Amino acid sequence: IMALPARAQELNLRGAIDFHVHQGPDSVKRAIDADDLARLSKSMGMRGMVMKNHWQPTALLAYLMRKQVPDFEIFGGITQNIALGGINLEAVKRMVATHGGYGRVIWLPTFDNDTPAKRAKNQPSVPISKDGKLLPGVLELIAWIGTQPGLVLETGHATPQEGLMVIRE
Repeated sequence: IMALPARAQELNLRGAIDFHVHQGPDSVKRAIDADDLARLSKSMGMRGMVMKNHWQPTALLAYLMRKQVPDFEIFGGITQNIALGGINLEAVKRMVATHGGYGRVIWLPTFDNDTPAKRAKNQPSVPISKDGKLLPGVLELIAWIGTQPGLVLETGHATPQEGLMVIRE
């Protein structure tokens, strides 16, 4: 486990849950691996965390880390980025069905959010709205999530206008 800076040792994190951690292993460099992060967080008195990855579901990782770090609540989720099929209800259902039931968070597109800059450069992205309305696949995803107890939908890196549309829906 990595050593903490003196200031971090002074923090009172007892009972806290970090709802957004990026841990290794990943396809990009991360400061700390999942097991070390979970042990470190537990040693600081935290209650738990939600592990996030822009390109892979993390429910399986949450299941395995709970076995490595007992009595520490770890959850995972799935982003709706290109690597996971964009807006992909089937991928969400598979993540939620992962043994243990620790896949609880669905993020709308993050890394692959649709922006004018990406469109201008002809870069691929995952749109969630058109002409001021959420796309049908997004509406279907929101409706399904609403039927499942214990799931959380995050707006990802949606525009403020899109985020408000999602919240209203």
